[in-house]
Amino acid sequence: MLTNKREFLLRDQVHECEYVVPVRFGGKNVGALMVAFGSRAECTDAQRRLIDAAAQQAALASHISSLYLGARESAATLAEEVDRRTLEAEMHERFTEAIIDSLPLSLYAIDRDYRIVAWNRNRELGELGLPRGEAIGRNIFDVLTKQSRQLLEREFSKVFSTGTIHRVEQESVTENGETNHWLISKIPMRADEDDQVTHVITVGENITARVKSERAVARAEKLAAIGRLAAGVVHEINNPLATIAACAESLEKRIEEGAFNDSPEAEDLREYLGLIRDEAFRCKTITNGLLDFSRLRSGYRVLINLAELIKSTARLVTHQQRGDNVQIVVEAGDDLPNSTRCRTAAP
Repeated sequence: MLTNKREFLLRDQVHECEYVVPVRFGGKNVGALMVAFGSRAECTDAQRRLIDAAAQQAALASHISSLYLGARESAATLAEEVDRRTLEAEMHERFTEAIIDSLPLSLYAIDRDYRIVAWNRNRELGELGLPRGEAIGRNIFDVLTKQSRQLLEREFSKVFSTGTIHRVEQESVTENGETNHWLISKIPMRADEDDQVTHVITVGENITARVKSERAVARAEKLAAIGRLAAGVVHEINNPLATIAACAESLEKRIEEGAFNDSPEAEDLREYLGLIRDEAFRCKTITNGLLDFSRLRSGYRVLINLAELIKSTARLVTHQQRGDNVQIVVEAGDDLPNSTRCRTAAP
């Protein structure tokens, strides 16, 4: 309590004393409550206790006010942060959807209730395509009605229970009759912190080009194996053909020397031996052609007679005649120009 007017905080000539109480909260002075009295007698103990209580209430009110202001500022900051985080989440979601839609795969995801939660753009295309808005939230078995429900449910249940990837190859036929090959992968996804599978992502990849390439390689390997087999067979056939041709030439030489002049069939024998020799050499030419075809050797160009080439080609297809009334006749003039052909070098 102040009674010295020089120490008064209120500058007037009316009051004779002042009662000043600090406003404190949490051990800190946040202000002061001052009451002026006209006389000392008016500043009783009851009045001072009342002023002390009012100071405490003022301190509490001041603290509550500061808390309110801080909360309002925090709320504004929190709202801005929520808006920023929401915008970032939406941007990330759109970016993720753009990535999924850009993949050259058909993709969809389901939860444990078999509800569709993701459906990319490629799933909207094709004969089994469906707009995303019509698929999201629906039961997968109500959407994929052309597939076996029991098979799908068994595959999904296996992935949910084991947490392992399930892959299977499937074929589909388009309206044009073309066959497409697909690799279907069901991939487990764990969205929660625990180890339980919460979703299954199904990815369909068109592997038609890869399957065709693998089959083409298999056919090429089969042809290569046939070529190697033919090469071995040709070597085995050439030896007896050479023996037959040599024997025919030897007998022809003996006929020319007069060994069979006394026989009335000498001319027939000469003709038959010539046929045997010619056919043996023709067989050898065919087998050598097969041998050349089965080998990978460097080649070079040579001049050939077109008339002889046509005649040799006709001889190759003579055995393919169908019926007794079919006869192959070659009319090739001797004045045909020469041409070039590629021949393989000797190994």
